[in-house]
Amino acid sequence: MKLTLTPFTVVTIALCAVRAQGDCPDGCKATQHCDTDTNTCVRFEELCGEAGCAANEFCGSDKTCKAFSCANWYRFSPWRLAEQGATPMECEVVTDPNIWQVIYSCETSPTQGPKLYSNQKCTSMVGEDSFHCFNLTQDFDFTDYEAQVTAAQGNNEACLGVDQNPTDRVMLYQVTYDHPDQKAPERVDLDGEAGSATLQTELALQSIFVEYVKKDSPIVEDNTQDNIPDSGGMSSARVDLLMLMTGAGVIVFGCM
Repeated sequence: MKLTLTPFTVVTIALCAVRAQGDCPDGCKATQHCDTDTNTCVRFEELCGEAGCAANEFCGSDKTCKAFSCANWYRFSPWRLAEQGATPMECEVVTDPNIWQVIYSCETSPTQGPKLYSNQKCTSMVGEDSFHCFNLTQDFDFTDYEAQVTAAQGNNEACLGVDQNPTDRVMLYQVTYDHPDQKAPERVDLDGEAGSATLQTELALQSIFVEYVKKDSPIVEDNTQDNIPDSGGMSSARVDLLMLMTGAGVIVFGCM
C-alpha cells in the first residue's frame, strides 16, 4: 500500500509527536517531573544531570539536589503539591508514634532491632486529598535511643544468620514514599551501601515517611517496613514502563 503524505497528514503526525512527549504538568506521573525545557516527563533524578545527587538527597523540581526533609519534599518533590493548590503544611507532635524510619538492625533481618519512631506529623490538604509527612523534630533528644543502641551492641546473638552464627548490626536511615501512582511504597537508604554502627543524627533527622492519600483512602498510622522494595531511588524500570505505556496510549487513542 502506498502512503501519500498530504499537508494535513504531516501536521497530524507533528501534533501526535508533540502529544506523545507528555502534557506537562498534568500528563506526568507522581514519580516524574515535567522538564520545562523540553516539555517532557522525565524521571525526577534525571533533572540534576549525569552526576545525580547524594544518597541523602533527591533531585528537586528546580533541578538542584535537595536534602530530604518534609519541607523540601512538600516544595520540590515530583508530586507537584504547590501546583495542585496544596494548603500550607501544618505540623503536630505525635504522642503515640508508630512510624519509624531509623533502626539499628541485624544485617540478616533489617526489621529487627531498636527502632527510632518519628515524633512529628505534618499535613497539607490538596483539595479533598491529603499529604502527610512523618519525621523527627530538629530539637529531638537522642539520649534514650542512643542508650538502646548501646545495649543492643552487646547482643549480636539476636542476629543469627542462615548458618546460625551472629551477624553484625548496622544503622539504617530510610526515606519511604507512597503515592497512588506507585504500585507499592518505595524506600531509599540515605547512607547508600556504606552502613555504619554509629548513630548519625543528621541522617536520622532526614529520615522521613511521606504519603499522598486520596479521598476515602486509609492513612498509614504505623509501618512495619515489610514488603517495601529498596529502590535506591525511584524504580526506573517501572517508570520507563509507565512512560512507554503513556506514550503508546497517546499515539493509539489520540492520533489514530
